[in-house]
This record gives sequence, C-alpha cells and structure tokens, in this order.
Amino acid sequence: MLAALEAALARDPTVVVLAAAFLCGMLIGAERELRGHAGQLRVCVIVCVAAAGFSDLIVSEVDRSN
Repeated sequence: MLAALEAALARDPTVVVLAAAFLCGMLIGAERELRGHAGQLRVCVIVCVAAAGFSDLIVSEVDRSN
C-alpha cells in the first residue's frame, strides 16, 4: 500500500492531494449529516476538493517561477 502511494506521488502528486481532499470532505460531510447540521455531504466534498485544487495550483505556479 505504501509503495503504491509513493509511486502515485512520484507520477502526479496532484491526484493524491485531490483524492485526500475528497476523502476528508466525505468524512466531514458524513459527520455533519449524521448530526443534522447544515452543509451536506456534496457541499463539503466540493469545498474541500476546490480548496485543495486551488492551493495545489498556487504552489505549483510558485515552484515554477523559482
């Protein structure tokens, strides 16, 4: 499992970052739905993935400019 993760990171770290954000959004959204709070599962996933994607884009652009 760890070797597969290292290989994925070596190929394209963006995919791993977005997958981790998706999983975190799923966990947060599921917990909020179970407790009856506002912010459904879909919204939490979208916000987490969008924030991770934007952050990854900014970091990659800063790395590229140096």
